[in-house]
Amino acid sequence: MAEIGNVNRFPDEKKIFSYAGLVPSVHKSGDKVYYGHITKQGSKYLRWILVECARIHVRKCDSKITEFYRKLKRKGKHENVAIIGAARKLLQTIYYMLKKGESFHS
Repeated sequence: MAEIGNVNRFPDEKKIFSYAGLVPSVHKSGDKVYYGHITKQGSKYLRWILVECARIHVRKCDSKITEFYRKLKRKGKHENVAIIGAARKLLQTIYYMLKKGESFHS
């Protein structure tokens, strides 16, 4: 909450993903698009805590976030890439929880 502040300042989930630096860098050349590493722009503290929470969550809980992490691992993604995906899903869940005033349901 301290790093996000008022959630209503983000019109959609993509803006908060960008704020946390959990979006891929994009390189375009002509009609080709290349996606690279995460941008790491934005709040480093929010990104750090989301990644650490995602690491713990996928080890201790059985939820949709954990299933998403396992799906990425099955596709052959590196563990760190899968964790970033889980952190993004976790931020998506937090965003909608704050928007709707709900509590977490695994």
